[in-house]
This record gives sequence, structure tokens and C-alpha cells, in this order.
Amino acid sequence: MGISFSGIIEKALGGLIAGLFIFLIKSYSDDPAKFTSFDLLSYSDYWLIGGITIVGIILIIMLIQSKSKRGSWSLGPLWGTDYSAYVDVATIDYHDVTWIIARSSMGALSAADIVVKLPPRCPTCNIELEEKSIRFGNFEWKCVRGHFTKKSKNNFNSLISHVEKAARNDWEQGRIH
Repeated sequence: MGISFSGIIEKALGGLIAGLFIFLIKSYSDDPAKFTSFDLLSYSDYWLIGGITIVGIILIIMLIQSKSKRGSWSLGPLWGTDYSAYVDVATIDYHDVTWIIARSSMGALSAADIVVKLPPRCPTCNIELEEKSIRFGNFEWKCVRGHFTKKSKNNFNSLISHVEKAARNDWEQGRIH
């Protein structure tokens, strides 16, 4: 499990907003006359507030772009998932494609150890599918050998949680060992 960008962004935005609020409250509380004057902040304060605002806007833009690309508010793991430490244990057919279910190569299997590998595979030749964003928020999944093409409103990442639930259910039912 990697460090989630969405968690970092939420904490950073919260800290920036709280810090800005505390800064403004402290500067007003030092001199109540500032509430009525036009000289509320010094020149350096404007640079600080401007910098905090720009950083906040950049973080919000990153989060919105991630939502449009991934179909969820998560930015995913910071460094990606290294599947070399996992062993394939099963496949699941879901949404007309084949998903590979893997587990940690160490220890006994539990529901928490189940990982769904990306990208899914072609149901005909089992090669990794390619995903391309097409108009109106839809996606096209293609086999590079030309055996399979599918248009979907979902991208690969937005279906991961569904496939993980199906895999956990299969593990609970004893279909995955």
C-alpha cells in the first residue's frame, strides 16, 4: 500500500487554510483598530497569503485533474504499485475482461492480502489491455492484437474496488487459495 496523494492533499489544504485563518486572527487581535482601517496587512503578509493561495489552488487543480482521469477522487499511490512482490493466485472475469488477482508472496493468505493487478487482460489472448480516453468521459479498452475492443463509462482504476470485493468474496467462499 503506497502513500496516497489525496490524503496528502487533504492534509496540506487543511493545514494551509487553518494556518491562514490563524495568521489573520492573530494579526487582527493585536490591534482591534485594524478591523476598521484599510491597513490590515503589511506588504510581506500579502506575499505569504498569495503564496499559500497559489499552493492551495495548485493542489485543488491536481485533485480535479485526477478525478477526471481516474474516475475517483483518489490520486492513487505516490510511487505506484510494485507487483514483483506478489504472486498470481487467480483470475476473475468482470466487466467482460480478465483481472489477475495476486497476493503477497509471504505468509498465509488473508482477505487483506488480495491485490488486483492493473491493467486487466484481454479475455481472448490474455494480453494486457490498453486504455484510451475518448469523448464525453468514456474510455476505450483495446487489445493490442486486435482481439478485443470495448467502450466503457468506467476506466480501469474506477473498477478496482468492485473487482477487489469480488475477489474477497471468492476467497471467503474458498474459490481462491
